[in-house]
Amino acid sequence: AALADRLATQPRIGATPGGGNATGIPVAALVEFGKGIALEESGDRAGAATAYRAAVAASPGFTEARVALQRVGG
Repeated sequence: AALADRLATQPRIGATPGGGNATGIPVAALVEFGKGIALEESGDRAGAATAYRAAVAASPGFTEARVALQRVGG
């Protein structure tokens, strides 16, 4: 959790001095997406849906998170 909290405070993975990055997905969204994957693989679909929902909230254009949320019934 401490690593996730630290990563969530970072604006974006691969940020350039101008503030952009290759994916444009905030780290917080990627962290939540990763949590969702782990929870889904462990069989916790409700927990996965919560994490995927948080990923979408952090980055509304994060298509993979939206698809995953639909997959788990969120």
